[in-house]
Amino acid sequence: MKKLNLILLLLCAILVTSSKPASWQNYQFYCTKMVKDIHPDASGVASVEQTDVYHPATLTQYKEDVYFAGSVGLSGVELWRTNGTAQGTVMVKNINPNGSSNPQQFCVANGLLFFTANDGIHGKELWKTDGTAQGTVLVKDVRPGPEGSLSRNMVSIGNLVLFGEEFDVSHKGLWRSDGSAAGTVKVNDTPPVYDIYDGTEVINGIYYYRTFNQIWRSDGSTKGTYMIYNQNGDYLTNVNGTLYFGADNKLYKLVGTVLAPQLVKSLPDWYPSFSVNYNGTLFFRASDPVRGFELWKSNGTAAGTVLVKDINPEGASTPFDFAVANGTLFFCAALGPYEHEDYELWKTNGTAVGTVKVKEINTLIGLPPFGGSSRPSYITTMGNHVYFSAQDMLHGRELWRSNGTAAGTKMVKDINPKGSSNPRRFLVFRDKLLFVATDGVNGSELYTYGVCP
Repeated sequence: MKKLNLILLLLCAILVTSSKPASWQNYQFYCTKMVKDIHPDASGVASVEQTDVYHPATLTQYKEDVYFAGSVGLSGVELWRTNGTAQGTVMVKNINPNGSSNPQQFCVANGLLFFTANDGIHGKELWKTDGTAQGTVLVKDVRPGPEGSLSRNMVSIGNLVLFGEEFDVSHKGLWRSDGSAAGTVKVNDTPPVYDIYDGTEVINGIYYYRTFNQIWRSDGSTKGTYMIYNQNGDYLTNVNGTLYFGADNKLYKLVGTVLAPQLVKSLPDWYPSFSVNYNGTLFFRASDPVRGFELWKSNGTAAGTVLVKDINPEGASTPFDFAVANGTLFFCAALGPYEHEDYELWKTNGTAVGTVKVKEINTLIGLPPFGGSSRPSYITTMGNHVYFSAQDMLHGRELWRSNGTAAGTKMVKDINPKGSSNPRRFLVFRDKLLFVATDGVNGSELYTYGVCP
C-alpha cells in the first residue's frame, strides 16, 4: 500500500508540473535585500558613507568585488569591499586607526585600485590597493606634511592614473602615477592653476578635461599635454570618437587628430548641457528665449543640430539624467508653468512624435516645487529596464524600474515603509543592481536587487 501511495504521489506531481505553462516554469523570482548591516550596534547610523558633497563615496568595481567607503564603530570611515553577500562584505584595512581615512575618488588602473585617503599622518593623499590589507598602501606623499593634497578627477589611461592637484602653486596641475612613488610625478602646470572640474572624457587614449576657463588634452606626457580651447567650456561628451562640448552659446566638436575644435552651430540662448550619446547622435538640453531649456540633438552639422521637441509649451522642461535602455533614451523632464512642478520619467526615439512621458508616477496635486513631481534620479540601465529613484504620493522616495511603458513602470519595493529609503549610487554588478538605501532602522546600507538565490 505504501508503494502504491508513493506511485500516486509521483504521478500527481508529474501531472501538476506538466500542466503549468512553460512561461511559469521558467519564471525567475526577484528579491530586494540588504547585503549586510555593517554597523548593527548603532541603529540609524549611516554605514555606507557619502563623505564629501563634491566627491560622494562611489561604488566601484575592482576585480571580483565592489569597493566603497564604509563606517563601523570606532573604525570610522574606511575602505570596504563586497561581493554582494553578507560574508563577503568586509573592511579591507583600517587606514586611519585614530579616526576616519574617508576614502574617495576610486579609479582602476594598472591592475590596481587607486583612491585618496587620510591616514592621520600625511593628510589626504594618493593610495592604492590590490584588495588586501597588506597591499593597501600610500603611493606618495604628494604634498609633504599633515595637511595633505587634494586629488580630483582620477582617470585611467593605459597603465597610468591621471589626476588634478589643487593646493599650493608648486603642486597644482595635472599629475600621473603608475602606482609607485617614483612614477608619481607632475605632468604639467595646467593654467590657470586653479581647478580641474568634473567635465572629462577619455577618447582613444587621450584625456580631455576642463579647467576654470579652458579645455585641455593629455596623453600622460608633458609634451602631449596642452590647451585646445582658450575659453570656458563644459559637458565634454564622446560620440563614437568625436568630442563634443558647449561654450559661449555654441556647440563645438573635435574630430580625430584635428587639434582645433570646429564650430557646429551657434545656439540662441545657452550652450549645450547634460549631453549623451544616443545611437551615434548627441542629445542634450539647450535653451532659447522663447521655449527655455528643451531637448535638442546634433549629428555634428549645423543643419542637423535641431530641437527634438518643445516638451513643455508652458515653460522649460529642463531635461536631465539621460540613460539608454532597449534602444530607447530615457530622461527626466518637467511640465507646467512653474519650475520643477511636474518632473517625471520621459523617453524618446529621437523624434518629436516618439518623445513622450512614460508615466505620471507622482499624482499628488500641490504647489511647486514638490507637488506632482516624482523627480526620477540616478537613472541606470540593467538589461531591458531602467532603474531609478522616484517619489510617489504614498511611499516616499523608493526604488522604481521601467521598461518604457506605463504598465511596466512600477515601484520595486517599499524599502522604508515609514518614509523614504532614498536609493542612490546604483551599480550593475554580477547581473544585480547594487545600491545604497535606508530602511528607517539600520541607516544607510548596501542593498541588492536581482534574481533570488
